Amino acid sequence: MASFDVSDNLRLNILIQLSANDLQAIQGDDTFGTSVITTFLSSLGGSFLDYSSNLLTTISPTAPLQLLDHIIDSSPAVLYSFSLDMNSGYLTLTFSDVVIASSLNANRLTLISTFVVADSATEQLMYTLTGGSTSSSNGYLIAIRLTSYDFNQLNLKYDLATGVNNTFLLMSAEIIRDSSNVGITAILQAGLQVTAFTSDSVRPSVIAFSFTLELGIISIFFTEVMDIRTLIPSGLVLYNMNSTDETLSSFVLTGGTPIIGTQPTYVNISLSSFDLNAIKQQTFLSTLIVNTFLSVSEGTFLDTAGNPVFAFAISQASGFDVDFTVPKLDDIILDLNTGFLVLEFSEAVIPDNITDYISIQNTENITNDTFTIDLSDSIVTSPEGS
Repeated sequence: MASFDVSDNLRLNILIQLSANDLQAIQGDDTFGTSVITTFLSSLGGSFLDYSSNLLTTISPTAPLQLLDHIIDSSPAVLYSFSLDMNSGYLTLTFSDVVIASSLNANRLTLISTFVVADSATEQLMYTLTGGSTSSSNGYLIAIRLTSYDFNQLNLKYDLATGVNNTFLLMSAEIIRDSSNVGITAILQAGLQVTAFTSDSVRPSVIAFSFTLELGIISIFFTEVMDIRTLIPSGLVLYNMNSTDETLSSFVLTGGTPIIGTQPTYVNISLSSFDLNAIKQQTFLSTLIVNTFLSVSEGTFLDTAGNPVFAFAISQASGFDVDFTVPKLDDIILDLNTGFLVLEFSEAVIPDNITDYISIQNTENITNDTFTIDLSDSIVTSPEGS
């Protein structure tokens, strides 16, 4: 759009208001328009007429007219708005001015759960990105692909970036530079609220599992971060799929404590003492990798967005560590009323394998005052919990 300079009565100067698209294209290209020595103008004949209808002399691209003056844009760009897509893992920034995509420093950006930075860290949640990349061109809009690490860490924070009401942004001026190589206006205290938020709607799946019998830990590997508070233990069933019908074994978990594993998408379930000992007593179940199988019922876990896990069909363990722990005798109870000698062990033991003789003595030191019990004359049983 062209207009006369009203201060020029002779109409020798014409102002041309560049379109937003043209201005963005010029500011986004660092090969021209950056200074007097990098800016020249050419024009085809007939671009302008004088009052006598004479056409403007052609300014050839091979002999262009050099720019007389160049005024840089010294005002820092302002972040107008941002959006966050927790399905795709993209955070998109919209600026007031053209910014240079290659100057992006995503680790200068922090997400917080409240509008104003709280005095106490316990009053809010915050997370500063460790990185991020963009394939956007120079322009007003920069789409940042979150790193897998950052995406998973955000999902681990149950009260941050789960919706519009707890997603605000802080950033330093060094996060990106505009076309004049000027940093943007920082947002340091009052966070900018997200304008568009897309919740995670993708249901998680189980990839694989392993069983460390030595520690009593079942590790389940998911496609995304899970909310460990939502575990329903009865949805996990161990099977021995290599046994015959007569020796088929299975066990439904009754409890367990889930914790995040070495990766955010790994969940380690520490079995209860009851479940672990019950599994160990089934000699055809989970003694080796070849007889360790697991099924996961639909909805046994929810991800951090509340999406239920898909059912996981009975599948063999991808890893198995056998039990090398030697059982210990923890306590002894002698009941002379009932005639029972109760031996409490650290883990389940096989009653039939107990030695034929045990001795009772009157002190901690070996003395002559001992009594040997012949177990061949006794009834050896294993009550629940011993």
